Amino acid sequence: MLLARGGSAVPAAQHLLNGARPGDAIAFAGLDSAVAELLPFTPRAAADLATRALVLTPPSDPERSARTATTVRTLTAAGQWDAAETLVRSALAAPLPALDSAALGCALSSLLTLTGRAADAMIEAQAVLATLDITPDLRDDATIALLWAWVGLRGNKQVDQLAGAVLAEPGAKRGEVVIAALVALAMAAWDAGRPTEALDLVAQAVRKAAEGSYEVTHFNPRLFLAARLIDVGRADEAAAIVNSVESVEVSSASPWPEGIAEAMRARIALVTGRLDDAAALAQSASEATGTHGPDGLDALVLPILATVALRQGDLRAADDYAERLSGNGRFHGSAYREGAARLVTAQVCEARGGPRAALDMLAGVLGELEEHRSVLLADPGNAPWLVRVALAAEDRGQAANIASVISETSRANPTFTVIRASAHHAEGLLAGDIPRLGHAASQLPDPWLRSRATEDQGVLLAEAAKGDEAARAFDEALREYTRLGAGRDVARTRRRLRELGIRHRHWGTAKRPAAGWESLTDTELATARLVAQGLTNQRIANQLFISTHTVAFHLRRVFRKLDIRSRVELTRIALEQAEAGEEDAS
Repeated sequence: MLLARGGSAVPAAQHLLNGARPGDAIAFAGLDSAVAELLPFTPRAAADLATRALVLTPPSDPERSARTATTVRTLTAAGQWDAAETLVRSALAAPLPALDSAALGCALSSLLTLTGRAADAMIEAQAVLATLDITPDLRDDATIALLWAWVGLRGNKQVDQLAGAVLAEPGAKRGEVVIAALVALAMAAWDAGRPTEALDLVAQAVRKAAEGSYEVTHFNPRLFLAARLIDVGRADEAAAIVNSVESVEVSSASPWPEGIAEAMRARIALVTGRLDDAAALAQSASEATGTHGPDGLDALVLPILATVALRQGDLRAADDYAERLSGNGRFHGSAYREGAARLVTAQVCEARGGPRAALDMLAGVLGELEEHRSVLLADPGNAPWLVRVALAAEDRGQAANIASVISETSRANPTFTVIRASAHHAEGLLAGDIPRLGHAASQLPDPWLRSRATEDQGVLLAEAAKGDEAARAFDEALREYTRLGAGRDVARTRRRLRELGIRHRHWGTAKRPAAGWESLTDTELATARLVAQGLTNQRIANQLFISTHTVAFHLRRVFRKLDIRSRVELTRIALEQAEAGEEDAS
C-alpha cells in the first residue's frame, strides 16, 4: 500500500523486509529503491538495508549479483571496508556472467581506491572497460571508477586525458560521469597549483549537479568547493555552502553523507580561531559515524583534532590522533589528501623529535613538490612551517625550494590574497625580511596564522638587536595566542620574551576553566541560551545549522561542565547568567 502511493520507498522499507519472500519482485524492487535513496545521504542505513535484503535474496535470483554490487557500494560508503571486500571477492570467486562480473569489478575498484590500493583499482576498472558488449550504464560506472583510481594515484596527466575525453562528448554520458570528470579535473588542477582553474571547473560541476538528482559519492562538487574555499581563506563562502545543507538524519535525506557537514564546520571553526569548537565539532562528526565514517571521514577530522591538540599543548592527544591518521597507511582514497595528512603528522613529529625528524618524514612529499602543490595550498600556514622547519634543520636548499614553489604559485594566481600572504610569509622567513612578514600578517584571515607571522617578525627583530620592537611583536602575538587558547604557542612566546629579559606579572594560565559557565565554548553557550528560550533540539539544530546529534553532543558537554542533569536546571543557570550580564552592563 505504501509503495502504491508513490514517492519515497524509504518509509516502506521495514515493512518490505518483514514481508519479503523469495520471488517477490515488487518487494525487492521497493527495497532496492530505498537503498538507492539512502546511499548518498545515510550510507550506514543504506548498508544495513542492502545487507538484509541480500540475505533474503536466494543464490538463484537473477538480481543476486546486481544486489551484491549495490551492497558492496553501500558497505564501502559506510566505512565497513573489510565486510565489503569479503563480500565482493566471495562473489567474484564464483562463475558469473560477464556483465555481472563487470558490475562487481566496478564496486571492487572503488573500494580498492578508497583503501589505498589505487593501482589495483585502476586494473579492475580497465578490465571492466575492456569487457565486450558492456552496457552504457556500466561503462559510465567503470569510467567513474577509473577516474577515481587515477585521482587515488595522483595521476594528473591521466585524469586530464580521461576527463577530457568525457567532456568532449558530454551528451553521450550520464550526468554523474560529467560531474565526476569536472571535479576530477578540478582536483588535478588544484594539485598542480592552478587554483583559479580548479575553482572554475568545480563551479561548472556545481551548476551541472543542480540540473538533476545525481549520485556523486566520490566527486561531490559542493563538498570539494567548500573545502577549497576554506583553504584560500574564504570561510564565509564555505560556511554558506555548508549551512545550505540540511541537518543529517536517518529519516530525512541530506545532500551530503552523515558527518561531512560537521567536519567542514570543524575546519571553519579551526581557521577562524575557535579551537574548542573545532575539536567538539570534529569529535561529534567522528562519533556520529563510527570507526571510518563515510568516504574516509576520519581523514577530515583527525588532522583537525591533531592540530587543535598541538596548538593547545596536549602532545599526548596530538600523538594519538597523528598515529590514528597514519597508522593504517590508507589516507582514505585520495593521494591529494595524503600530503596534507602527512604534513599534520610531521608537525606532531617535529614537536616531539625536532625539525630533522619532521623533514625526513616528509621527504617523499617534498621531492614531488614542484609537480604536486596541493600540500602547500591546503593551508596558508603550510609553506611557512615547512620553510621554518627546513631552516631549523639547516637545509637551506630545501627551504629555498619550498619558498620558490609557493611564490611561483602565488604569481600565477594573483587574485588569491591568502596564497600571496603564504608566499610572503615563506619568503620573509627565508630572506629574513621583516617588512615582508608584516605584510603577510596583515593579509592572513586566520588569527592563529596572523599571530605566527607576527611572532616570526619578533624573532627577526630580536636577532637584529631591536629588543623593544621584538617585545612589542611578541606581546601582540602572545595576546592573540592567549585569546585563542593556544597554550603551546603561549608558552613559546613567553619564553622568547624572557630571553629578552621581560616578564609580566599578569602572566598566568591561559587555559579555559574546566567547569562552570566560563568553561563553555561559544557554540556550547549558544546551545545553552537556545535551550533557555525553550527550543527543542531540532529547532536548535535549525538555528545553528548543525545536526540534532551535534546538539545532543554539545548538551552532554554543557551538562557535564555545569554538573546538572536537566534542561530545567540549564534554563535557570542561563537566565541567571543573562541577568548578571545585564547588571554588569548597567
